Amino acid sequence: MNSSEIQIFFASESGNAEAVALDINKELSQIGIKSTVNEINKFLKNEYNKKTFAIFIISTYGEGEPPSNSVLCFRKLARRSKQALKSAEIPESAQNDSASSDYKHLHFCVLGLGDTNYSRFCNSSKSFIGYLDSLGATGFYEHAFADDGLGLEHVIEPWTSKLFEKIHSFIEPLPASSSLENPSTPHQMGLNEQHSANHVELPSWNVNRKYSSSTNRSLFIDYSKLGKVDKLTGLPKLPKLSIALNIIPDSNPIDPTTLNSNGFPNSFQYPKWLFTSGSVDSNSSLNTNDLSSNDPNVDKVFLSRISSSECITAQDATKRTLLLDLDISEPNQNSSISFSNFIGNSRASNLWEAGDSFGIVAPNDPSQVSAILSRLGIDRNLWHLKVSISIPSNSPAPSHLAQFVRLPSSPSSLSSHLSNENYSELQTSQNNLLVGENSLGNLPTLFELFLYKLDISSFPKKQILRSMADFCSDVADKSKLLLICSKNGLPIFNNLRESSSIVSLLDILNTFKSCKIPIDALVELLPPLVPRSYSISSSPITNKNSWKFAFNIVEHNLNSDFDKPSFNVPPQNTGTDAQQPANVTSDNFNINDIQNLSAELCNIAISTIPKKYGVCSSWIDSLCNYPQAPKAIKPLDYLQSHSLINKNSLLSALNSSNSDNNSSLEISTNTSNAINTQSHQYIPIFYRKSATLFRLVNPSSSGNLIGTRTNSSLDESDLYQRPIVMISSGTGITPFIGFLEQLANEQLGSEKKLNRSVHMYFGCRNKHLDFIFADKLGFFLKNTILSSLNVCFSRPHLHTTINTASDCNAFDNAAMHNSSDLNAISSSASGKLVAEVDEKYKYVQDLLDRDAEKLTDLVLVQKARIFVCGNAIGMGKDVNSRLAEILLSSSKVSVSYKIEMLKLLDIETSAENLENDLTIIDANKALMKLASAGRYNRDLW
Repeated sequence: MNSSEIQIFFASESGNAEAVALDINKELSQIGIKSTVNEINKFLKNEYNKKTFAIFIISTYGEGEPPSNSVLCFRKLARRSKQALKSAEIPESAQNDSASSDYKHLHFCVLGLGDTNYSRFCNSSKSFIGYLDSLGATGFYEHAFADDGLGLEHVIEPWTSKLFEKIHSFIEPLPASSSLENPSTPHQMGLNEQHSANHVELPSWNVNRKYSSSTNRSLFIDYSKLGKVDKLTGLPKLPKLSIALNIIPDSNPIDPTTLNSNGFPNSFQYPKWLFTSGSVDSNSSLNTNDLSSNDPNVDKVFLSRISSSECITAQDATKRTLLLDLDISEPNQNSSISFSNFIGNSRASNLWEAGDSFGIVAPNDPSQVSAILSRLGIDRNLWHLKVSISIPSNSPAPSHLAQFVRLPSSPSSLSSHLSNENYSELQTSQNNLLVGENSLGNLPTLFELFLYKLDISSFPKKQILRSMADFCSDVADKSKLLLICSKNGLPIFNNLRESSSIVSLLDILNTFKSCKIPIDALVELLPPLVPRSYSISSSPITNKNSWKFAFNIVEHNLNSDFDKPSFNVPPQNTGTDAQQPANVTSDNFNINDIQNLSAELCNIAISTIPKKYGVCSSWIDSLCNYPQAPKAIKPLDYLQSHSLINKNSLLSALNSSNSDNNSSLEISTNTSNAINTQSHQYIPIFYRKSATLFRLVNPSSSGNLIGTRTNSSLDESDLYQRPIVMISSGTGITPFIGFLEQLANEQLGSEKKLNRSVHMYFGCRNKHLDFIFADKLGFFLKNTILSSLNVCFSRPHLHTTINTASDCNAFDNAAMHNSSDLNAISSSASGKLVAEVDEKYKYVQDLLDRDAEKLTDLVLVQKARIFVCGNAIGMGKDVNSRLAEILLSSSKVSVSYKIEMLKLLDIETSAENLENDLTIIDANKALMKLASAGRYNRDLW
């Protein structure tokens, strides 16, 4: 380590933290300070035996968890921190090499990225600071925590500005001639290079979709409500761009005659580089094909076959929910499939447990990519040519693009083809660094780059809007974009980024028509397309090579205020006569120009396709040929004839289909949804063990990801007797089906009946339309794997009649309690009845309120374990608040409960403490204590 060199580490889930780290590195390079950038797991591999300065950029994922690419680092530091704290209690004379001195030469600062819409704001970065403090590290600059809910740049830019001043105070800049490292000896890429000899024809996926997202949407933005603005404030800094795209002539792998009217083929072959190093996303710990990787949480990207697909919500349901079964087994050695070495993953088959998750590497909608490239004026002849990336030697490429960095043999950049001279200085060979294999098979086409690597669906960050403004030829367009990304325009910016607005890059390009941002700049500025994560709804005990998972088909109606034109201002001529030099600055900005030009789109018709669809869900839906929704879902008593006798009976129940003769003919007919059996569709996925240790049993977990986990509650001999409480809504129930499979198998494998109660709390919209997995829950309830099933419906009147009455009677009060014999409940029901639902219970938190005393006893007295799965901002936050309120209320009415709360909080149960009232802060601390003890586990998104 060099004390004059700054080490920069990032922990990033979606790419924000990495982008900040790269920006800091560029700024330091500009002022002559030597620095390096690495993902945070690399931090553990370095030794700090002399003075070292480090900057950490750490984002928080979900409900206070570290990003998945930093799990290993956090876990090991948590363990070391715990050892250091124990060492601090030992007299110095008795200490050996104390863990507290591990980082005594390290001087650090932390920038945390979070969102106050989630609880435990910036928890990962705050925990990280605590770890390093306990290990002897010293802060050299103030820590900061940026809120994405208000705009990260409001904290980041002032913090980094003063950071550079601080670094200047103790590190002398290097001489200009020495500020850049000499690049490694590059390998030239021949222009006529052919595909490598081991080229493999990978499977293709069909791009024909029944439903496509709108590509011609324009936004109607009302600027008049901002009031008078004479000068812009809080504009983000213009990012320094360093990437250049280089085309490779004669490298088109696609026959031009096969392209459709949109400029792309009707099917795409998976590229080989998708399965090689650096293929997943910005998280470099995910970018590995090495099965011996020391990070047990992730694995290689591989192809899985879609064994079957089924729609498990009824035709009239608000959302379509699909249940898929993926085959992750490897083909036998004699397989005749040419791409067999990419199929399956035996390591994942042997590692995964119920509660784990996996990622799907899903592409963007090709129609969206086509529309963006067309809008930017990229010649279609260039779309399907191979491209490489060149960068200056002192500027590391974003990790999701690093595998494509090459040294071109001649300056043949896309920018130069578009007559853009801004990047010509980057095309000289001495400023480029070669990374990766020398093979066309390991490079993408321009279309593939946008298809698999870049997030084009999310609302652009302020830095992107700021850059786009500089490439507007029209003064009005530039003024508007500058206003939107300034502090003055924060109300508009926040409205645009709201989830209900569904504004994407293409919408911005369609709205500000004079913007011609170079393709190189866009590739560098866009965040990585992050894989979609899904919980596994099965257990390896039933089939280790099968991953079942359920998900909603995401679709959004484009009916926000930005889709409704205002006629208060006369339209403006948008022809060439309106084009003016766009020399607007923050000083000469005039809001009146904006107001007079704000309705130039009034005469443009609203899109005829008023919907947008989810990136991954719509893609899989099309691959499965849009499974037909049944007229009615499988009812609660669908598996009433199945008894849990042995493992075969369990498998029979779990694998039963609608064609079984286990229910009445009427049920079988009305729930027929024709399970689609696939034999040729493959999707790229990778295994990701639950970062939150969301498992029924995890005795090997010695450290929490966000603090020290005390294992005493999990390691006791009565672990298998402890009650379990599962709380979920919608598809959040998915991992709990795997839990119940595992519990059923444990019941079968025990010599005596396990004396453990299992309580399920579940909420959905309507019991006749989207009560997913009702048949499985009925089976587990009947066979006493579930002790109680408590269900509520938020929209009970969407459907008022049903064709069978058993499930209706079972839920007359929107809940079932301790029902060991489902047949006894449903046997008296027959015919068509009108469902009666007690509207008092609409959400799972209402059910928790109803069972407050029961839950308090389960948690405080019986030491139950709680699992929560669902949406973090909605259900997750509400459930956490309600549990805290329940614990607080119970401590006020019962001395025994208060004593248990005090014990949980490590407070002496003295008479004085018993007289003092606990607060809601104490209740939340109690939940955190439960979480650190492994008794309160959440899997939230």
